[in-house]
Amino acid sequence: MLAAEGFPRGKKLTLILKDEKLMHTRHITLVATVMLLASKVYPYSHDGHYLVGAIADQMLAGTPTAAKIQGLIGDVTLASSLLK
Repeated sequence: MLAAEGFPRGKKLTLILKDEKLMHTRHITLVATVMLLASKVYPYSHDGHYLVGAIADQMLAGTPTAAKIQGLIGDVTLASSLLK
């Protein structure tokens, strides 16, 4: 916020409101930019499913759950099993 010295009461409020409007505009610009960049992510495409399976393979490696999954799907990784 701006310092109160040297500003008439109405002038200070106007400057504060302009400052808040600028911050709001910057926030909207940032959110819009992030959303445009995030549109390059393909969560439901071939690559997205493969990535989820690969992450699951890494997180489950060496656990009893991994052994159970191995018994169900055989010698196939989760990343490649999601593609079928």
